[in-house]
Amino acid sequence: MEQFLDEKILKAREMAQRQKNINIREESVYIDGQFYSFRAMPILENRVSIWVPDTFGVMPSRFVKQKYPMEERPQLVLTSQDTTINFAFNYLENQPISNEQILDATIGFQRLLKRIQPANHFYDLKSEYEKRQCYGWFDFKSPSIDQPIYTLMVFSPIGGKLFHGIFNCPAVKMQDWKSAFLQVVHTIEEITKKE
Repeated sequence: MEQFLDEKILKAREMAQRQKNINIREESVYIDGQFYSFRAMPILENRVSIWVPDTFGVMPSRFVKQKYPMEERPQLVLTSQDTTINFAFNYLENQPISNEQILDATIGFQRLLKRIQPANHFYDLKSEYEKRQCYGWFDFKSPSIDQPIYTLMVFSPIGGKLFHGIFNCPAVKMQDWKSAFLQVVHTIEEITKKE
């Protein structure tokens, strides 16, 4: 019996280690007890391509208004079937930005959140440059009515304007989803119009 448990534990550890090295562009990924396949999806009037779970759908507007009660809510929210995992996006046409300004903008957004929501617990803040695309991101845990929420925010210039992504899930699922969220960040690409 004890040997069976040891083998089960070793297999679970092996599976967890393999999952750390899986690429969402190449195969299904095991996250929080289920497999997800990701696909490239054009969003925000075909300005941006980003990889998202193929089981996610557009969140109905009545739920968007409840989940994001502020006036400036995301233009698009993709969600899991139970609405607990969300990918939200904005394209801010009135906010010009370049690759060189992304880190400062990311720091500025984080400072603003720290000031208006001091109960948030912040983790990482990074700026990365990959394949001619710059990304700035930070993540944090925030209190909410029923359970704390883990959020990763990303900023990137698309067409010289600011693209803003928000990825969130219950904080208890943070360890499962953070790696996938970061892989999704690295799939953000500007869709160039062919003339």
